[in-house]
Amino acid sequence: MRLVLLLALTGALAYGVWTLLGDGGDHPAQQLGEPEAPAPAPATGPRPVPRTVTLVLTVRTEASTIPQGTVAGYRWGGDDRVRPVDGRGRVTFTDAPTGKLSVIARAPGYEETVQERYLTGGVPTDAILVLKRPK
Repeated sequence: MRLVLLLALTGALAYGVWTLLGDGGDHPAQQLGEPEAPAPAPATGPRPVPRTVTLVLTVRTEASTIPQGTVAGYRWGGDDRVRPVDGRGRVTFTDAPTGKLSVIARAPGYEETVQERYLTGGVPTDAILVLKRPK
């Protein structure tokens, strides 16, 4: 009887050690799909310069009112990106690209106004565009 008890205790002890120390294979936590610890964050250097910037355009005319259908925006990469201005003649772009681009304004009965600007990442840019009637 003592031999059977000794063998049972030895087996239970061996199973416990094997379970705690592992057998080199998959562990129960991994089999259940529990996430592994995240990798440490990489060392960072200087913050990268943002690639977009806020651009606020204000359109004015020789008169005090802004004509219906007035739009303002920017020309970049050969494409115009314009939006209607609000009642005060303003429009805001929060995702204008950094670098050199043309800011533009158009309205029916007025000449298009174009200004060259250089937008710097992290620095909001304001521009005032004055529309003039054709001569």
